[in-house]
Amino acid sequence: MEIELKERMIAAMAMRMRNGSFESLTYVKAADMNKGGRSGANDLYGRVTKVVRVTGLQFGVDYEHKMESLTGAPFQSQSMNGMEWAVYPILARSLKNGRLLLRATCTKNTTYNTIYIIDGTRVATEDEIKQIEFYTPKTNKVVFNLYLDKLLTWSIGGETFADTDLLQSLAKVGVGVGA
Repeated sequence: MEIELKERMIAAMAMRMRNGSFESLTYVKAADMNKGGRSGANDLYGRVTKVVRVTGLQFGVDYEHKMESLTGAPFQSQSMNGMEWAVYPILARSLKNGRLLLRATCTKNTTYNTIYIIDGTRVATEDEIKQIEFYTPKTNKVVFNLYLDKLLTWSIGGETFADTDLLQSLAKVGVGVGA
């Protein structure tokens, strides 16, 4: 699917989204991994793509208002580093490259299901998954930002949408992704 068309579709859907709605999505991106270090070189560095299904993301949350409600005190969040709002509070735009990012809040119910692909040709073995996880920096996200061109499937208000070109590419390496 053409990136500009995907951006326009998601921007239109974002306008329909209820504030605070819980949605799911699937995305594809290169795995963020360390090159190595004291443990030795990471021979999988730069060779791993991950397909991630995320459920329980909350969209349209006014983070400052949420924190004020939780703490009972005024709250001023930090500025969005290198971003500005395109559709508040769902879509942000990168000031560096102009690309749109989907923005959501992670909750205690947010879940991640990840499939790793090696060299774009096969699914990772159990031993490779352990190596990937060892070299992957751990994060504890409160806010989730994702470039729209990385989106594979997304569900909004009970409707599911998909990038069929990306789905076909994944099917060629034996990865099926449900919506």
